[in-house]
Amino acid sequence: MKLCLRSTPSSFLPILSGITPSETRRCASCLKLYAKAFNPKHLLHETLHLKPSPKHLRSRKRLRFFVELLSINRVPTTPIPPVLQSFITAFVPQPPGCDHPRNTWVQLNRLRTGFGRFVANMKLMGLFSSDLCECGKVQTAYYILHDCTKFKPPCHINEVDNPALLENLTHSKF
Repeated sequence: MKLCLRSTPSSFLPILSGITPSETRRCASCLKLYAKAFNPKHLLHETLHLKPSPKHLRSRKRLRFFVELLSINRVPTTPIPPVLQSFITAFVPQPPGCDHPRNTWVQLNRLRTGFGRFVANMKLMGLFSSDLCECGKVQTAYYILHDCTKFKPPCHINEVDNPALLENLTHSKF
């Protein structure tokens, strides 16, 4: 029987997949365009650097105003959601463990995010009548990683190259 899981929050996806978030990409491309427009032969040179900013609809962000704010505040860094900060400290194009087989990678990310086939989640979805682990406590990702006597990985989850952790993740059902 296949079970449907709650989807991972979209704010976690760029971090887990190694894709720079859209806001960061947008800011970087605007700064690049603004820098190109310093060339007097560029099509936007006059509009961005010589004339006063043209009026636009209120809903539009004016490029000149937006870039001036960016130059003061700098391009935003990729924020790591608080839930993931203990596993991934900074944004990297390839998060730890992404080179492992898909099943292992999925299990690793389920433990990191807390969105998986944990008994507590299954009870919330109405699939189980109890949210207790075989150990007798409420089974969540945090509980499995820190306190569980039956399913706790043999080492810290950040040690993604540890053979014992890989073996555990490969055979887990979370």
